[in-house]
Order: sequence, then C-alpha cells, then structure tokens
Amino acid sequence: MAKLSRRQILLAGFFAGAGVSIASSHWRDQRKDSEFDQEEGGADIAYETGISAEKIRQIEQSVALQQPLIPYNRQISKLLVRCCRLATEQYLQGVADPEYDGAIASLVSYFPQLNNYQQIIAFKAIRERSWLEPLMNQTFLRDLIPQTEFIYHGFILKSARHNIIVFRGTQEPREWIANINAQQIEYLSDNKQAGKIHQGFYSLYVNNLAQQIRQVIDQLDPNIPCYITGHSLGGTMTVIAAVDLAVHFPAFAEQLLVYSYASPRVGDPYFARFYSDLVPNSYRIVNQADSTWLLPPTQLRNAVYLHVGQTWSFINQTGDLNPNHQLAAYQAAIDQEVEIHKSPITPMSGF
Repeated sequence: MAKLSRRQILLAGFFAGAGVSIASSHWRDQRKDSEFDQEEGGADIAYETGISAEKIRQIEQSVALQQPLIPYNRQISKLLVRCCRLATEQYLQGVADPEYDGAIASLVSYFPQLNNYQQIIAFKAIRERSWLEPLMNQTFLRDLIPQTEFIYHGFILKSARHNIIVFRGTQEPREWIANINAQQIEYLSDNKQAGKIHQGFYSLYVNNLAQQIRQVIDQLDPNIPCYITGHSLGGTMTVIAAVDLAVHFPAFAEQLLVYSYASPRVGDPYFARFYSDLVPNSYRIVNQADSTWLLPPTQLRNAVYLHVGQTWSFINQTGDLNPNHQLAAYQAAIDQEVEIHKSPITPMSGF
C-alpha cells in the first residue's frame, strides 16, 4: 500500500466528514427558527431542494455586510501568504525537533523582508494525544504520530510600520475533528448574543489561542495597522481573533485588517453582520478550484452559515483536490496578481 502523507490523510478526513455533514442535511430539521431558515421542500427530492442557488443568493443579499474602507493591498497579500507558509513550517519543525523554540527566522521559507520585524510570541499548546494513536501505531500510519509534547499554531510579528498575527491550517487529528464539528453555538459579546458560531472552530480558538494573544497584545502599537492572516483552518482563526480583539481591545478595532486564504465559513448571518460592523477591512481570498472554502454548507440542517469579508478569487486548477487547496496554489496566483474582486460563484442563465 502506498504511504500517504499527513496532509493527504487529514484532507481526506476533512472532506469525508464534510460529506457526512452534507448527507445528514437530507434529514434536516424542518423548524423555522429564524428569518434565514429554509423553506420546506415539499414532495421533491430532499437533497435537490434542500437549498437552491437562488435561496443562497437570497440569504447573502438579506444581510448588508459592511464593505472594506481600505482597498485590498496586493503587496501586503504577497507578504501575508508567505507568513502563512512559515506558520505551517513552524508546526512541522516543532514536530520534527522537540527542542525547537518556535522562532521563524530559522525556517527554510524565512525571507529577508521579515528582517525588520520582531517575533514577540510563538503560539504553543500542549499536544493532546488522540484516541486513534494506539491504532495508528500498529499500522503504516505510525510515522504520522508526533513525538513532541507541544505543537505550534502560529506567531505574532511587530515592526514600526505594522503588526502581523498569523495562524496555520489543519495539522492535528483533533483539529480535523473540530473542522467537522459544525454545530452552531451562541457567540456572546458583553453577555449579549451576537449570532451563532461554528463550535469546533470557536473551541480551538478559546482553548489554544485567546489567552496567548491577550497576554501580549499590549506589546503592539494600537495606532498602526494590525494584519491578521491564516490559511484554511487558520483563516477561521483570523475571523474569530479579529472580532475578539475588536470587542475586548477596542483601541485596535480601527487598525485591524484580515486577509484569509481558503477559509471555511465561521458563523451565521447575524454573526457575519456583527463581525463586518466591527472589522470591515476583511478580505477573503479563494481558489475557485479549491473546495474547502465551500464548507460548512450555507445550510446545514437547521443552521445557516455565511462568509465574511470582501471576496477576491482566482482559478489555479492543478488537477487534484489536495494541491488545489495547498498554500503553493494560493501563493503562485497571488504572486502573479491574478486574484480579482469578484464572487467565485457566478449565476448561470438559461436553466
């Protein structure tokens, strides 16, 4: 049997889980708990009538999201997508070398443009051992089990010009499980409900990142731009971190700019509206040949999900699922400046 890479296995699990979630919508709850709930499908085939393209457009158009006040910056995007690659390498180096301290300057993909930045933290968490590891240890998958006690989730850089907060994508089994834990829970701001949010994503942020960011935020200048970026799962962390900082550290609110790559949906339309009012300068970059950003589905049982941020899209079709999602596909397109401000879904006519 061919040996699969860690990324292939995690992505296969991610999309398999998404498939289960989509199939489960066949048995969706018929309650109409909000203005965004679906209409009943009548006697038609449930899967086909669960939600139509027209219904999706109606949901998107019913929520007036704040548009960015600052234009999308291609040069900044080129810088940030490379930082996302460094966050992945940071994790992999930590898995390979238990003595590694999280410093990005020692990584292969480190680039001279970052010489003017100071790294003030490497996000680190205790690695939770999966219940699958004893089983994996008896198969060819044993080499995928990290031998380190800690794992890295990203880092923060500061400079005289701006600050950068970076989150990596999915690597650990528990993160894959969080990806498919798409049940929505209430998002509270000052003890007031501000919509609903993906439970798995939110739990990862609260348990692994929130406290670390809050402990060092006073080292950043709130009067200069603060870019928050991440790829895939890291993209969802950018959204949650940005709204968290805007709520708890309002001095930073006007300086927050979010650049996410291949980010799945994070919350419901009420959360999207709350987010866009607080962090209008958000940009969501997607590869039309990638599928990750299509998850969770807009309608998942009785839950509704809506993207945030101004959409910038491109097509980099490598011919396979995994490469279409990888950072290399995104970096190549962004370096060539082919991303455009246009919805990746164009309504079809004549049908």
